[in-house]
Amino acid sequence: MTETTTAVLPERIQGLVDTIESSSSMDSRAAVRLLEESGITEQDLAQWADYSHPSADSYGRAMVHDGGHYELMVMSWTDGDMSGIHDHGYTQWGAVQLLGNAEHATFELKDGLMRTTSRAVFKEGTVVPVDHDLIHQMGNVGQPNYLTLHLYGSPDRDGDVTGDARLYELDEGMIDITGGGAFFAPPAAAVCRREDGPRADFPTWLRFVTEWMRRSLTATGSLDSQQLTERESALAAKLFDRTEWDRLDGELAQIEGKEDGLSKRYRRILGRELLASAQLQERLLAAGVAGQAFAPHAARLTELLEGADPQGSPAFTEAYLGLLQEALS
Repeated sequence: MTETTTAVLPERIQGLVDTIESSSSMDSRAAVRLLEESGITEQDLAQWADYSHPSADSYGRAMVHDGGHYELMVMSWTDGDMSGIHDHGYTQWGAVQLLGNAEHATFELKDGLMRTTSRAVFKEGTVVPVDHDLIHQMGNVGQPNYLTLHLYGSPDRDGDVTGDARLYELDEGMIDITGGGAFFAPPAAAVCRREDGPRADFPTWLRFVTEWMRRSLTATGSLDSQQLTERESALAAKLFDRTEWDRLDGELAQIEGKEDGLSKRYRRILGRELLASAQLQERLLAAGVAGQAFAPHAARLTELLEGADPQGSPAFTEAYLGLLQEALS
């Protein structure tokens, strides 16, 4: 991870800092407004860009200004970069300005169960509010390189605003507590401690496995089974494991015939996650690293994907689940 500071800030960034310093109070709404009004451009942030960050890092991360009770940071995203599912630790208010089209998902945690609440591509120029309760994930899926500007604050802190951040490892049922970085599979030195984590509904679990594998494969640049780690091999196998997909059958049975908001959201989110999972399965099958029993059905999977709606339509969901039922029975 790259973290730098500079004594002389570009004019528009210095203007943002001065405005924050002169504010008697701040909240996420104010943070969004300040970033929207700042006029900060990618050129203003160029000196903190880190598109050649180490492959072990899920994205580039650089400190622009540490104001004690707030931090201003720049993240750099190349195609395939993706954060883990995380919160922001001590952060009480904040906002993120997107200088490219960014994949973004949000989650809720209730009664020990994590659910996905949204998944979308946010357009360049969008400013996203952040608060202490936000659990989210963002990354670059098929887009040119771009930067994001992050403003995090906590009135009770004097440094380490994003410390004590939670990184959810849903395959292990654990939470990694970090100093603020939200990298997939962070090195042991970056993890302050571990705690028991929540369960996840099937679409959220599937997203975690799919994005973890896609990020890992981007980092290694290889689908050679001999180079996969034990965890990577296990996650790849889970995408073709009948017992895992049986859990989805149970959750779908619970919402069958229901048209309430939660059920509609579940189906909508599921369609997107099934499409992403199917695309990864196609790659794994082509490389012969997982799903050997599924291999005779690979051509049908490719055919389904060729005509798939990018949003994961109900028609695709029905056809794909039918193919899984046949292939994994």
